[in-house]
Amino acid sequence: MRGLVLTHADLLSEPVMPPLPLKPCAHVPGYEMTVARWSQSGYDEHLSAVPFPSQETATYARMGFTEPKREQARLLGQRHSG
Repeated sequence: MRGLVLTHADLLSEPVMPPLPLKPCAHVPGYEMTVARWSQSGYDEHLSAVPFPSQETATYARMGFTEPKREQARLLGQRHSG
């Protein structure tokens, strides 16, 4: 997900980068720090310092797909159901 955000942010519909897509980008380095601690026998931490926003991300992705598809259908003169 971090790679998608970093390489395809230009495809987002918002005029500025919204905060939510940046959260997975922050989540990954949090795990990298955890793994680095493990390499030094620091096994007391098991999670990223930044929690992954799974529900928020799913909702954002769903809207990011649904709205463009609705607009596509409108532009093609089709009727959108649902």
